[in-house]
Amino acid sequence: MPGLITHIYIAKHISKRKDFLLGNVLPDTTLLIVRDRKHILSLKLANLLMKNKKTKYIGAGIKTHIIVDKYMHPNYILKKAAKLSKKAGIDIDLAHGAIESAMGRLLLKEHPELKEELGNAIKSVSDEEVVSYLEKVINEKEDKILEAVRDARKIGLLKNPYSFTALVRKLMVYKKYKSMKINHIKFENPFVIMKNAKLIVEEDYIKYLNKCIEIGKKTIKNL
Repeated sequence: MPGLITHIYIAKHISKRKDFLLGNVLPDTTLLIVRDRKHILSLKLANLLMKNKKTKYIGAGIKTHIIVDKYMHPNYILKKAAKLSKKAGIDIDLAHGAIESAMGRLLLKEHPELKEELGNAIKSVSDEEVVSYLEKVINEKEDKILEAVRDARKIGLLKNPYSFTALVRKLMVYKKYKSMKINHIKFENPFVIMKNAKLIVEEDYIKYLNKCIEIGKKTIKNL
């Protein structure tokens, strides 16, 4: 799935509402708690929230995230990850993450305001409010959900999300959650990997993100 910065970039070109931007990053919080890779639970939550006038834009944001993932995965990310995996001789999951990070780094370099917009969206609601949403579809103890929400907030508010220090912090968080399944991944020569990932995506990633924006606009058309 594209990273948080990429999702915010796509979302802001559809609507600049903070609740819509927030919805676009919520599914990644869900993934810390359950391995909902097909976004079945997130889609259920989106549909529930869209029925309520106060939360309909959060729901629409979640649905946009899902639509973006379903388009980008088979059409772009998996193909680029396979290319990077072969070129650098690395695990496909590591290549997957590197491709996503490369897009985010390129976007942030071109649009540094994205970090602040992501932060503002995350800070627009309390952790407890996010928990109240996730509890609607996740069968887990409240304290476990709250812990995941707080960890997701820490990741989303990292000062330099693509630095080596940030990578280490993210890994420390992800290793706490069995749903992430990253313990088998070995990280070697991260700077070389990221350089290759950048070379692979920089020529055409914007074209695919523009397609995501076009597709995503349908989610708020009738709100």
